[in-house]
Amino acid sequence: MSYSTSFGNDSPSFTRIMGKSATLMNHGGEGSPRWQIVEEKGNHEDDPTVDKRRPVKDVLLAGDASLPPTFIGDEDPSHMSNWLDCLRSRKQPNATVHHGFSHSVACMMAMRAFWSSKKIYWDPKAEAILDHAPTG
Repeated sequence: MSYSTSFGNDSPSFTRIMGKSATLMNHGGEGSPRWQIVEEKGNHEDDPTVDKRRPVKDVLLAGDASLPPTFIGDEDPSHMSNWLDCLRSRKQPNATVHHGFSHSVACMMAMRAFWSSKKIYWDPKAEAILDHAPTG
């Protein structure tokens, strides 16, 4: 699996989780609940028209009856409203501290791998970034 976020380029999605068979794409700003699964059919280097051959399927999250809106920006008031509502109700916000932690770890791992030019690893039990595969 590869993790990538798009900051400031012309990519049509904010977050992509890329696998060998498909890519899970988030449409909208950070925290947007709109996702699609796009099957892989090759790459742009071999075939610039490959996107036309990729089946796309919208993903509904548990409890959703219809697709949420696209392109919810970070400045959208719903982020702040959700947070304030959760302060009052004591419910978890849409983006929990665990989501923020995961985003931070992915960014730190990407930069450490870039700076060192080495493959690095995540140990979920120790919650640590390692220079070698975790044991056990």
